[in-house]
Amino acid sequence: MDEELTLEQLRAGDTPQRPVIEHQNEVRWWEVDAVKASKVYYGDFAINKGEITIGYGNNVFKADSNGICLGNVIFAHAKFRVDMSGNAYLENAHITGSVTATSGVIGGFTITPTMMYGGIIKTGQAVGEGESGVILDTNGLRGYSNTLGQVFNLPTDGSAPTFSSGVIENTTFEINTNAVMRTSENVGDGTADSAGILINETGLYATGAYQTLANANVKLLATGLATFSGSVKGGMTDFMVGKGYFLGESGGFYKLAVGDPGQNYMSWDNEQLRIKGIIELDGPLNLEGYATADLPIPPSSPGFLLPDAYE
Repeated sequence: MDEELTLEQLRAGDTPQRPVIEHQNEVRWWEVDAVKASKVYYGDFAINKGEITIGYGNNVFKADSNGICLGNVIFAHAKFRVDMSGNAYLENAHITGSVTATSGVIGGFTITPTMMYGGIIKTGQAVGEGESGVILDTNGLRGYSNTLGQVFNLPTDGSAPTFSSGVIENTTFEINTNAVMRTSENVGDGTADSAGILINETGLYATGAYQTLANANVKLLATGLATFSGSVKGGMTDFMVGKGYFLGESGGFYKLAVGDPGQNYMSWDNEQLRIKGIIELDGPLNLEGYATADLPIPPSSPGFLLPDAYE
């Protein structure tokens, strides 16, 4: 069996093994093959047939045919190790400076040269479990408040997004032929909860309780038809009440008024058309049927002839 010799014993022997320079910048420290020794020791430094070990037990640095390792005498168990293919294994790492990675997996995310995908993004470890923050995963984007719970949800399955409150400003909505915007699920269904507004590809509908879309109070259709069951007004609060205009139902009849009831105006009350003010005609006035009566106000330009020579 080969004898184990220390470096001091090699130097004290009959053939001391001194460093030898074989080629430029190449040094061979001793010729182990020149002595009958399977191992060489010097303090905590050892060479053993192609292995270099510094330290004792698991507090060692080793270099052998597996690669280099630290922290365990067995390469596969070492907390730091680099194999011959360049694969590095680190139990903990503190890195400063830039890191470049074009492949691999980190935190559940797969790395490619142009993207990272998969995994879950959270602004905090306990988001959604009493901690405020945001979660982004395959189910969508959700926001949480530590007091209100979930405050918004943008799902990826095509279902309606939800917001507990807020204002959306300067936003363009594109509605396709299958899309519907409505203030509640029951708009226009004819039930007690049918009140609200609905917009779809056919138009805009405003319904009250127990109304369907067909008899909605307001219908602005894509065909250009506009229907109002109430009134259209500006200034006037009802027929001949206030200055402005009124068109719609009042007192059970549809009526029209425009102007100032205390001065000049035009009105239709379902029976009579009244005009107070100056009437200017650019063309002839043809009356198919009429009855004569004294005018309460003389014509502004007497002398115009009516049919059959009435003046």
